[in-house]
Amino acid sequence: MLPSLLLVDDDLGLTQALTLSLAPDYTVKAVHSGQAALAHLQQEKVDCVLLDIGLPDCDGLKLIKAMRRLVPEMVIIMVTGADEIDDVVRAVKLGAFAYLAKPVNLPLLRRHIKEGLKQQAESVASAPAPGAEASAAPAPLLYESKPLAQALALAARVVERGPTPILICGETGTGKGVLARAIHARSRARHEPFVTVNCAALSRELVESELFGYGRGAFTGARREGRKGRFAQAGSGTIFLDEIGAMPLESQAKLLSVVEDRFFCPVGGDAEIPVAARVIAATNVDLSEAVARGTFRQDLFYRLNPITLEIPPLRKERENILPLARHFLMVFRNLCQSSFTAISPEAEARLRAHSWPGNVRELRNTIERIALLEEGEKIEPRHLFLGGPPPGLRPLPEAADFDSAIRALIRERLKQNGGNVAQAARSLKMAPHKLRYRIKQLGL
Repeated sequence: MLPSLLLVDDDLGLTQALTLSLAPDYTVKAVHSGQAALAHLQQEKVDCVLLDIGLPDCDGLKLIKAMRRLVPEMVIIMVTGADEIDDVVRAVKLGAFAYLAKPVNLPLLRRHIKEGLKQQAESVASAPAPGAEASAAPAPLLYESKPLAQALALAARVVERGPTPILICGETGTGKGVLARAIHARSRARHEPFVTVNCAALSRELVESELFGYGRGAFTGARREGRKGRFAQAGSGTIFLDEIGAMPLESQAKLLSVVEDRFFCPVGGDAEIPVAARVIAATNVDLSEAVARGTFRQDLFYRLNPITLEIPPLRKERENILPLARHFLMVFRNLCQSSFTAISPEAEARLRAHSWPGNVRELRNTIERIALLEEGEKIEPRHLFLGGPPPGLRPLPEAADFDSAIRALIRERLKQNGGNVAQAARSLKMAPHKLRYRIKQLGL
């Protein structure tokens, strides 16, 4: 029996062409509105749906949720003329398997359908038998290793026994925030807010008002109605204090009081507000050394680390390099509409041999750059610029990293082409939709 496809698009010419092209391999049905799609799903089994965002009677992104309720395991591929990156991200977060812009690349569409149905079959095969207890466990981390498995096992025992603080240590780019979210997702507070505070990005003057909020007229320039701080926003969920070692010394005393006494006072107020959130802190510096230097309070250090989890650098967990690279390749293939589908053995060897000083973040940026700027179906060694910027970026010595280099390059090409994105994309030898993605991501 052939897999069933549902085309949902008000473009009659496109649905007719796709039906003719796909019919030999699939059972294809076309409808031209959101309501017709939902009515069909209530009556017929569908394995995969090709969904347009701009439907005449509803937003295709909103339709994803309704479709998921009817057929949770169905593969959803967005096919649309709207190529804004916000739509791409929203579609993927809502459960879309892939995203294609019009005019449709038929070989790429076929590949997405095939891969989506393969993953669907594997998911169904691994599901519990009827009558068996279904697992409520959250999605796993991007990769599993023995240290991470041990860290999560320890965290799982802790999170069920009250809001004990947790300290996560590791080099920059190792995924401390990812681990913090995984801990939150495995706790009883998984449905409560997860609030992130980048302590390194807060100015000395704003730390307390950011964490604890402020009352009406607390200081010059304050909002008239006051403002809730991050602890209040977290409620009974989790507050993640990233780069805690960068917090100013004078603000650490206030934080110590909150962690110990479980209440806080907004700036300019005297009402004590109880704290229900768990504190997870992360650092890429040795806090014991910071204590010895006098830049971090010893009492706060002891209060934050009854449970300490260490994330090893990627160079010490080399078995995770290729699984991560393949994961990021899938992510950016969908987001950037890239043609890359695999990594050659020679490129895999180079990836394994690299020291990855930027850890998982560096690996992610490497795959993203290839998906954005290179062409091909298989990543080869010539696509990798490990340990230095790509040749096209060498004339930009002021760039400290890939993001700043590509930002400077894109800004330069846009200026040369009078702000015309299509012309700038041609000069960069990249597709216009990929350039728009980068422009939005970099805030240009």
